[in-house]
Amino acid sequence: MQHYALFLRAFRYDIVYKNTKLHSNEDTLSRLPVIAENTPELDVVDNYEVQLSETLPVTHVKLAKEIGKDKELQVLLHGLRIGKSINLRDRFNIPQTEFNCQQGVILRNSRAVIPKTLRDRILQELHCEHFGVVKMKSMARKFCWWPGIDQDIERVARSCANCSVLQKDPAKVKDIWETADRPFQRVHIDYTGPFLGYNFFVLVDTFSKWPAGFITRNMTSEVTMQKCRQIFSTFGIPEVIVLDNGRHFKSHEFAQFLYENGIIHKTTAPFHPATNGQAERFIQTLKLALKKKFLNGPINAVEMNKTLHQFLFSYRTVPHQTTGVSPAEKMFNRTLRTRLSLLVPVINQNEGQCISTVKVREFVVKDRVVCKNYYGTQKWLLGRIKTKLGKLHYIVQLDNGKEWKRHVNQLRKIGEVPIQNENEEVDDYTPPDFQNKPVEIPFEPHVEAQENVQPPVQGTAEAQVNLPIPRRSQRQRTAPKLYNDFVTS
Repeated sequence: MQHYALFLRAFRYDIVYKNTKLHSNEDTLSRLPVIAENTPELDVVDNYEVQLSETLPVTHVKLAKEIGKDKELQVLLHGLRIGKSINLRDRFNIPQTEFNCQQGVILRNSRAVIPKTLRDRILQELHCEHFGVVKMKSMARKFCWWPGIDQDIERVARSCANCSVLQKDPAKVKDIWETADRPFQRVHIDYTGPFLGYNFFVLVDTFSKWPAGFITRNMTSEVTMQKCRQIFSTFGIPEVIVLDNGRHFKSHEFAQFLYENGIIHKTTAPFHPATNGQAERFIQTLKLALKKKFLNGPINAVEMNKTLHQFLFSYRTVPHQTTGVSPAEKMFNRTLRTRLSLLVPVINQNEGQCISTVKVREFVVKDRVVCKNYYGTQKWLLGRIKTKLGKLHYIVQLDNGKEWKRHVNQLRKIGEVPIQNENEEVDDYTPPDFQNKPVEIPFEPHVEAQENVQPPVQGTAEAQVNLPIPRRSQRQRTAPKLYNDFVTS
């Protein structure tokens, strides 16, 4: 009443007293029973007794009573009692010697034969602890039997909601892809990182197991397309590409890129990276190798890039466990030359030389020749053949004592011209000396400033440097006049 009084305070009204005898119609309607939409057939007591009877165990007395009512088992029960031969169909195509009758209960060996009316209760009893199919069948083989009991046990176990929700993962099935019969028929790509501070983009060819890897600053569609173009320009455009559901692979730009190049793209199921196992397995191998390489100390970008290329080169030259040959041999049908190849002597001595059937001009040692000069004013310089390097190359000793290496196209045979001591200094390309410290050439000052520059001391590194005289015109250059008085009109 207090709540109703608070509710009525929101209204303006007058209270008028009315005798109870004048409320007869309203009281009659308020006391009429309301018909429920789902009227129970049983009251509370009867419902409790029914549930209690359903949970009680099935005894042999109740079982014998239900067997007597079952039309399917009445023929078998009657035949067992009088010892009559029973039709094969009535005994479920089982030898009659396996059946016997005890106190109205049909037994098959030591197991009770259950009629149709009690089979659901027996199944509930077998599954009351939510055991699996195997344990339910093991328990049933000790106590009960009926035709098709194994199928009924499997049906009950599969239909249990609690067991379905809490069931273990199914047995894993290995992803089976179509076997590739040519390079770049199907490739797998993926990203990994940040790992050791870097992101990596990898591509693996299914046919040859050839890997490609790059260090990237970020994982975007633009970077992915850039790296794919770089690989496709070398090996060609693949037919099928397998990738996961990353945003960089699901973007409209990347889908358009694949469509324009005629590439069929296949994505993996969410949270199932095993479908892209080719790339995932290579990433695992790459991470383990880099972690072992940089176990101690920080990593800079130059060293990481160098290590990545060294790893890729070694991986491509090592025989793969699946194919039995190296990825390079599978891809190019040849083996790549490595540093370990230096251990094996080369059988073909002419390897690396220019072999041609065309007849060329030949020179013998001490032949008088003129060789082409590319520095100075003289076009040809006199000399003699000192050494023959091959079919086309020679070492020529000039009259001034210098030695040049020249191609046959740069030589011309002449007669016995007397030796001429050339006064003009001539230079030729000389291989750099990597053993000595490189010489730093100082900056050459302007023309006016050269008067105050002391010439280099004889015997120093500056005096030994022979700078070539360039064949090009030069303009007159003068140093700016600083701190002078200028008069302007």
